[in-house]
Amino acid sequence: LYADVGIPTIRVAAGEINTTVLANLEQIYLWQRRAHPFDEIQRLEIVDALRAGVLSRVSALEILHSLMVEFGYALYDLKVVMYQAIFKREIRIDLYQYFFIEQPLIAEHRDVLEEFSHWFKRS
Repeated sequence: LYADVGIPTIRVAAGEINTTVLANLEQIYLWQRRAHPFDEIQRLEIVDALRAGVLSRVSALEILHSLMVEFGYALYDLKVVMYQAIFKREIRIDLYQYFFIEQPLIAEHRDVLEEFSHWFKRS
């Protein structure tokens, strides 16, 4: 049925995807269904703080800790926002480098979606 409407079936083996990218996507995907208590303005302020951390190469943990101290937010809730924002590409980190919350945030050098866009094109 997909072929009838021009949607190709692409056979992909796990070996065709960088293992670091896979590990990072798995890590951030697991946070997507979790809820946080923030309204949209608060959420965007958290995302903006994390984006600034990417530019200044500060660790995500350092940024989240400062938000905890300043606003009394819980670390868990901040992590939910962070991982969801990375997954939605609101925060663009390098998924080809292992993402550890306590290490500096590294700006995206290669766009994963662009790299694999040929898998999602119609015929």
